[in-house]
This record gives sequence, C-alpha cells and structure tokens, in this order.
Amino acid sequence: METITQKLADFISSFHLNNLENEILKKIKIHILDTLAVALKAADTFPVKAFLKAFPLNLKKGNIKVWGRDEKITLFLSIMANAVAAHTLELDDVHREGKVHPGAVIVPTALSLGEYLHSSGKEVLKAILAGYEVMIRIGIGIGAASHRLKGWHATATCGTFGSATTASILLSLNSTEIVNALGLAGTQSSGLWAFTADGSLSKKFHPARAAESGVLSAFLAKKGFSGPSMIIEADDGGLFRATSDDYNFERILDGLGDNFKLLKTEIKPYACCRSMHPAIEAALKLKGKIKIDLIDSIEVRIFSVAFKQCGFTNHPKNSVEAQFSLPYAVAVALIDGEALIEQFSERRVNRSDVHNLAERVKLVIDNSYDNDYPEKWRSKVILHLLDGNKLSHEIEHAKGSP
Repeated sequence: METITQKLADFISSFHLNNLENEILKKIKIHILDTLAVALKAADTFPVKAFLKAFPLNLKKGNIKVWGRDEKITLFLSIMANAVAAHTLELDDVHREGKVHPGAVIVPTALSLGEYLHSSGKEVLKAILAGYEVMIRIGIGIGAASHRLKGWHATATCGTFGSATTASILLSLNSTEIVNALGLAGTQSSGLWAFTADGSLSKKFHPARAAESGVLSAFLAKKGFSGPSMIIEADDGGLFRATSDDYNFERILDGLGDNFKLLKTEIKPYACCRSMHPAIEAALKLKGKIKIDLIDSIEVRIFSVAFKQCGFTNHPKNSVEAQFSLPYAVAVALIDGEALIEQFSERRVNRSDVHNLAERVKLVIDNSYDNDYPEKWRSKVILHLLDGNKLSHEIEHAKGSP
C-alpha cells in the first residue's frame, strides 16, 4: 500500500502549470508579491538585524540576496533571514483551516534557492504553488485546533513539508527522492508556542527553521540520504499521532491536484495574529458610535484557540506580546481606528490610554464559535456602557478572507 508521502511525492514529481486556471496563477502571484512587500518592510527591524549579526563574516559571506538589504550571504542563511523578515510584522498570509502561514516559508525558500540554482521564473512559480499546496494540506490534515492547543506552531511543523516540496522541484528530484525529502523534513518538524509566556522572538524564527530544514532535506535526499516513508502516519513517531488528537489522513489527499487550497489563503490587513482580526474589525465598526469615556467594560466573544494564544495578557510589554494580545488590539482599534504596523511597534505598546481601556476588556469563549472553527474564525465585541446600554458587532469572516 502506498504511503501518504508516496502519494504526495507522485503529485509533486508530476506537477506542472499547464492547464491551470488563470485564477490560481493570479492568486499565487499576489501572495508572492504580498510576502515580498511584508519582508521588505521588515528588512531593517531588530529580528532581521539580530539574525544577520549572529554569524561572523567568514560563515555567512556568499552571493544570495537578503531582501531589502545590501548584504549577500550564503544560501541557507539567506533563506532563513528572508523568512524571519517575512514573519516579523505578523502581516504574512495565512490559511484559516490549515492554520499555517505558507508565504513566510515557501517564498523565501523558492526565491533564494531559485537564485542559487539560476532557475527559470516558471520553475520557481511551479515550486511555490506546489509548496503552498502541500504545506496547507498537511496543516488541514493534522487538525488545527488540537495541534495548536498542544502548543505546536503549525507554520513551523507543517512548513518543513512545504519547503521540502519547493526545494524538491527546483532540485529536480524524482518521486523516490521526494519521499525521502518529505520524510527527512517531517522528522525535523518543530516550533512551539512557548514564546507567549514572555514575549520572546522565537516565533519569528520558526518559518526560517522550517524553510532551512526542508531545503536541507531535499539536498540530502538528492544524494541518497533516506527518510522515513511513513513520517505522517506511522504508529510510533508519526507526526500526526505525536502532535494531535484530531488528525485525518484523508484530508491531506482529498482533491489533491484539482482543489487548490491556495485559493482560500488569506491576506492579512492588520499587523497581528490573524485570530485577533475578527475582534479588531468588530471594534473598528463600533468606533465612532460612542465616546471612549462612556465605556464601562468590553466583552469580546471568541473561539478557544484565540483565547489560548491571544488572551494571556491585557498589558503587553513589547511588540510580540502586543501582536498576540486581544485586549490590547481591541483597545487600540477603538482608540486609533487602526491596527497597523505602528500600533504594534515597540514605541507604541506602552501607551497609557490604550492600557487603561485594555484593562476593561474581558474575553469570553463562545462554544458556538468553537463548533465553527477552523472553517470560520468568528468574534463579537460588546461595549457595555456606563448608562447600562450595550453596543455590539459580530464578524464571521475578517477582511482578507477569500
């Protein structure tokens, strides 16, 4: 019986752009441009500069571009630096059901490796599209809610498969070699949400590590290094059984090659965790309907995953915590009428007016929202006023959803 990785490898090795609908090609080009734009904006941020400074010149000198900077460095470090940049501002694209950010992993992999190999634009485009598809499908199959609630970051754990897919195409691996590349990539799956405990920068590093692991796996596989062929479904140590209680193998392969999951990948308008976007949008709809000083308290109804990863603090101490603080995001949206890069910058997160309002935000898990997750990421903001009246707005799909 064919393993899941074998079926994925057959899809990858035979994948081509011929006869694809124009909608798919147009969509993937938009996501490439979106990833580049977000990464270029972050090129001079602290995480990118710290990453580049971590390596002495003799270890990093090379010929591959770092987006938005003058440096040219080695292949693997350029992939990683560009991935850090793509993820730093929390503006990179996201697939709701798979709960992954494919652009931050796949686009740096393809463009840096493509530059190194002198690949054609068509080959790079093919590699990106296939990488998106495999990464998203692994995320859908693994069970987004269960995987996340166990502390795993799907962009990192599933991203290795996407990067290995992209690299395998650019390196012209055959089906057997791709099985090995996917197995090697999967055994390197990692990335944990522990950063929410202290606002550390580790999440910015996750796509970089996933991208590097996938490319390394493809290079190894090309030289005959074998990987586990049942990395996904193995009883002992298979990724799905090890990291989720709600996995479904069939979801990986259902409609593969016909139903492109890319089409439901979303562009983020607000510079923070996507789980917060419905509440932000609801708050923006309410801004202007009432003066801030007339608000007694704010109730935000959300799904469990949003509560878990964005409800840990009302008073963020740094940019990372602000990007994952629903109370802060709702408060800043009501006050500023925006939730852009500036609102989540280090120099803005300690504003007393925002913190005073955030103190009045209470998060409530709504079981009906959990029932709809991850197909729908819903939220409702209810303003409880000093005079006893209420104002509310509910969002089912935030801006950026297909």
